[in-house]
Amino acid sequence: MSWQLARQLLPTLRKEEEDLTSSAFGIAEAYSLYTEGALRGMVDGLLVDMRVIHVADQSFFEKWTAQTKFECLQMNAMDSIVLGPEDLVKKAQSLLSSGEFERRREAVELVLCAWILRGYTEGGFSGRPQLNTEALGNTLKVLEWDELAWPKYLRVHLIRSFAQAHSMLGYYYSQLGTTAPDKSSSQNNFLLASQSYKRAAHVYHQDDEEHSWFLHCALSNGAHSGRMTYEAALTILQEIRVSFPKMLRIWANTALSKGERDAVLSKHIAMESRLVEKIGKGVISKDGILSIKDLNACAPHRLHHILVSLIAIRPLGVHIYLLLP
Repeated sequence: MSWQLARQLLPTLRKEEEDLTSSAFGIAEAYSLYTEGALRGMVDGLLVDMRVIHVADQSFFEKWTAQTKFECLQMNAMDSIVLGPEDLVKKAQSLLSSGEFERRREAVELVLCAWILRGYTEGGFSGRPQLNTEALGNTLKVLEWDELAWPKYLRVHLIRSFAQAHSMLGYYYSQLGTTAPDKSSSQNNFLLASQSYKRAAHVYHQDDEEHSWFLHCALSNGAHSGRMTYEAALTILQEIRVSFPKMLRIWANTALSKGERDAVLSKHIAMESRLVEKIGKGVISKDGILSIKDLNACAPHRLHHILVSLIAIRPLGVHIYLLLP
């Protein structure tokens, strides 16, 4: 698993100053929090990196339910766990008025943790992502009342959601590019898709697999836009070449790796050398336009799977690949 590889790599990374921002630190910390046993730790872990959630055996839900009940009993929060967000806020306001809020804050936070974890797990496994959306929405209603709780729960999560939002925009524009009624509109949408995927890639650490993969998506859509120069393409290809071997140290065995990830990225690395050689020989210029032919692809997305980042089900490590016609 990626978190196991990350933990093994940490001693080496700490000696390499340039790698102090590696994604290994995040996934290792997430796993450590997630496996500490407490409900709060599990939630903190998934908010650091949602990909850490995994189900070791069939008894996961039974153990999770028992753990939630145990902690709620310990914190005297059983009456609060069944409340909706509006009623929980009313109760918190009552505690604040009576001067009891600080003493009972942990109980309120425990309820929020239970909501978040239930939304991520049940929403994903049941195939009903709306459960996750509902759980996070209810949590936000409470957090909006107590703004001080925002950095504690969602700061890191919002950063990752920012990247996923850009990737979803990329997919959206790519779809528009495929179905556009005219060439100009199609090219413009593919260019917007490329820009969105590139923004998403740069939110992630250089050795995160989604950094490399979203760069691939940026390159592919750029080629289909007919508006990406060879110079711009080479910038992306260089980033892929540098990040690819670093990514493999941590993310060698993932859902994405079981698809075409490594083959596609390897082709891009070879493509960089080919373009540099052609520019050096004067066959093409840096200002020339990258084409679909340069990608060795005969049609948009026929040979390349586009990663669809559905935030609601990502915590379960579920990746959806859509092969467009």
